[in-house]
Amino acid sequence: MGILVVDCGSSSCRGTVYDTSQSVKVAETRVALPTISTSGSAAVVDIPRVWRTVCSVIQTLVETVPPAKIDVVGITSVFGYAFLGADGQPLIEATSWKDRRAAAHAAWFERRLGRNEIHRVCGRRTSPDHLAPLLLYLRKSAPGLFQKIHTICGTKDALLQLLTGRVGTDYAHRDYSLLFEVGTGAPFEDAWSLLAPLTPEVFAETAAADAGAGTVCAEAARATGLVQGTPVIRGSSDGTASMYGAGVGQKGMAVLVSGTSDVIMVGGDIRAKDPNAVLSINTAMDGGYLSGGATALSGGALAATASLLRVPIEHVEEMVRSVPPGCEGLTVVPALAGERSPFWAPGAEGLVSGWNEGHTPGHFLRACMEGATFRAAELLQRVREGGVSVRELRIGGGGSQSEVWNQMRADMTALPTAMVSDPESTSRGMALFGLAHLRGSLTTVLSDAAGTDRATSYSPSKQGVAAYRQTRNRMASAFALACARREQLSGSVGI
Repeated sequence: MGILVVDCGSSSCRGTVYDTSQSVKVAETRVALPTISTSGSAAVVDIPRVWRTVCSVIQTLVETVPPAKIDVVGITSVFGYAFLGADGQPLIEATSWKDRRAAAHAAWFERRLGRNEIHRVCGRRTSPDHLAPLLLYLRKSAPGLFQKIHTICGTKDALLQLLTGRVGTDYAHRDYSLLFEVGTGAPFEDAWSLLAPLTPEVFAETAAADAGAGTVCAEAARATGLVQGTPVIRGSSDGTASMYGAGVGQKGMAVLVSGTSDVIMVGGDIRAKDPNAVLSINTAMDGGYLSGGATALSGGALAATASLLRVPIEHVEEMVRSVPPGCEGLTVVPALAGERSPFWAPGAEGLVSGWNEGHTPGHFLRACMEGATFRAAELLQRVREGGVSVRELRIGGGGSQSEVWNQMRADMTALPTAMVSDPESTSRGMALFGLAHLRGSLTTVLSDAAGTDRATSYSPSKQGVAAYRQTRNRMASAFALACARREQLSGSVGI
């Protein structure tokens, strides 16, 4: 018996079947798919196109695992929102976390309601990819379309609608909207008042990630090869699923999932209190919180740097290994698509400083890795200063496969660090949600899985910790300079 999950990430669509008794993979396939299409500051997802790839991936899986043996199905994707008309069809392409069209509207929203008040209610800073700024943007740029909005759900929920014929969304997409109180789900009335005539009723019904989202409908059964009536879980965005897949449910455990971008969260009893840097999300673990955030490009920036230097990505590890910590004065801020947590500067641009004739391509590659690691370490520091205990760091995702990068993370955070046993933590997280749906308790499932997710360990080295302590001010200054352009996005948007 199995759990079939499909993960539509930024660069590929991955399908996996897990055995429900042993929680191990029994089938897997992947299709290269640039899920997000970019044009200027827009970064959108073509749901029909992605759905066709999802169907193809599932068809391949059920050739290996008979569809009658699939107990539950889940689909996740990049974070974003879909806007549906009265007929249930998308009015426009769905958004993604890389979308920056609402940057000026996000700045206006934060000024209007107040950074501290937004954090008090919603537990997070304002970002252009959050729902409230996106709606302000649509009302200004496409008023006719704005008036037609009937239902709003997550980007991955638009795929689930094609699978089940039903519309809904999950708590993470609600919490990231800036339109509801974190934890309770009560409408943030001051925010909704800015979006009239829309009301909270346009937001799709929310449910936990392990809750049922319906069953495979007849049309989807024909398109995928699945059995009509197979249960489907609500799931969550790829970032949230990856957190649980890597073990964040344990209190004091920091999890960094490294892919195109990094997501870092820490489980705890309280919300971190820094309104400038930290997101706080109600978790499934006994009413606790996850504090942390999603950063900007990390693996995506490293891949772009390697491509620019014409270095095959498989050679990067070897080239950076001989470069000392601190890169002999070279600093790279990998803000190729703006900065998210902890700096919140959508207008930030990449920056290189300290370049001299002795620096090699290996220096640039390592400096890019150090820049991404610095922002993660800075975020964890702010979480700690906000009162949340951090005792260990676990790393998942494709970026966890680099020994050099993992040691760098241990040294820069000064935390015991371990790579999780299954680097595909998003798929694993979705499988845990599916298993919880079948067994009835996500808390129990996460607790049972806690002892099986730890693999290679990395201890902070004295030399590395000391080296990065010396370079911290230099790197902080470089990020501050790269983020200075944010002020240019803070002018009036005529709302």
